[in-house]
Amino acid sequence: MSPHPFKPVHALANDSTIVATTQDAFTDKELDDITKLGDALVQIDDNARLGRPDHHRLCKLAWIKKDADSEWLYDRMAQVAAEINAHFFQFDVYGFVEPFQYVVYEEGGHFAWHIDKHPSTKSPRKLSLTLQLSDETDYEGGVLEFRTDMTPRRASGRRGSVNVFPSWLSHRVTPVTKGIRKSLVVWIAGPNFK
Repeated sequence: MSPHPFKPVHALANDSTIVATTQDAFTDKELDDITKLGDALVQIDDNARLGRPDHHRLCKLAWIKKDADSEWLYDRMAQVAAEINAHFFQFDVYGFVEPFQYVVYEEGGHFAWHIDKHPSTKSPRKLSLTLQLSDETDYEGGVLEFRTDMTPRRASGRRGSVNVFPSWLSHRVTPVTKGIRKSLVVWIAGPNFK
């Protein structure tokens, strides 16, 4: 697929803790293609994967690895990440070192407050990207929120929006009360912060 130009990003949060978003990195057809790609994979229950009866996160997951079918997606997400990083963060990054995570939140699904920066990963996660695949009318609840101060801030839930934020920023997905929310989660890694 040929590169698809997207509109410039804009900041959602304050100067000290920034969340950037772009709305037009993917066409509707491309979003449908990503959803089909994820739906075709074997999805596992996240708690079963972790081997614990923990209700911190309730969802189904699959991993989209880079191959002939997904190379265009990796290229596009790299383009989005590079532009947003250059414009807002200027982090020293390597790129992708983990497969993309396809996430399905069904009714009752949620993810409590957490950060993506994790000591067990070989290369530290520095930027997190969430691509909204579901239309906002397909579900209720399931809001991606950020803890930037005392009041949680809502991310864009518009279909096709990509929210980009430092992996150390606390965030959550509120419980889905109706329907199904699907998203793609991607991490950009790099050397340790100094």
